[in-house]
Amino acid sequence: MVAVNVTAPMNKVLSFATLVVFLPASLEIVGAESSGGSRDLFDAKKDIAASDLKYFIVGQPMAHDEYFAAILRDSYDLKAVFLGCAPESEEAKDAAAYNSEIVSHLQKKHGKDFIAKAEEEAKSRFKERKKP
Repeated sequence: MVAVNVTAPMNKVLSFATLVVFLPASLEIVGAESSGGSRDLFDAKKDIAASDLKYFIVGQPMAHDEYFAAILRDSYDLKAVFLGCAPESEEAKDAAAYNSEIVSHLQKKHGKDFIAKAEEEAKSRFKERKKP
């Protein structure tokens, strides 16, 4: 499994079979092997205790992803991690469970629809081309 973490400046090109994704300089590739294995990658309770929260994004990359990642980081102290286009994979299912636990934890502080608001803000910023 390869995930993309949007916290450190890097410039990488990923190739998945025939799909090639060009990533902006602000995206970092994080594989399960470099993050302690997939079990550790999806351990929400451990991350909540350590205040090291992630938000996994599964699916086709969107034009506003860099803005969304910046809003999650700056407003909610969440690290956006992109898992790619495999919504039926075990990693995607683990990510959905992780996200559910993290979002539930943060809703107490930020309100029920903070993720939807962050995504709408990201789309708006992208449309206006504001710097993330």
